Amino acid sequence: MPATGHSVFKFLAELENKGMELSESLREAARELDRRYIPPRYPDAFPAGSPFEFYDGATGKKRSTPRKRSSLLSRR
Repeated sequence: MPATGHSVFKFLAELENKGMELSESLREAARELDRRYIPPRYPDAFPAGSPFEFYDGATGKKRSTPRKRSSLLSRR
């Protein structure tokens, strides 16, 4: 599959369109990853300003706490 952007969630949606079964927990994890990764990384993620203006040290500390995920892919 060719690269079509930075969204893990959209990538997984393409896999589902091609017949791969994915668990809801994997889709949820992809949404969370997109929310945490895309805005601070890409300057055009916000309508105005730069990412550094929207994130501070406290935000970084809150968002750097790892979360465990299990059974990400459904096995049927």
